[in-house]
Amino acid sequence: MFEVSEKAGEMMKEYFKDRDETASIRIMLSEGGWAGPALGMVLDEPKEEDEVITKDGSTFVIDKNLLDRV
Repeated sequence: MFEVSEKAGEMMKEYFKDRDETASIRIMLSEGGWAGPALGMVLDEPKEEDEVITKDGSTFVIDKNLLDRV
């Protein structure tokens, strides 16, 4: 399951409103390190192994293997 809070959706719309970028938002897992695994976000284009999810006008891409883990 993938959810985006109302506040996060508003912030993403605000971020993209004055930009020409059309990249998707990649949800990724940063493994390891002293703090352990953490989720992060970067602008990226979808790849073949990704699940593409559109929520409130924003497009997210998540590796299918990661999506199966959460």
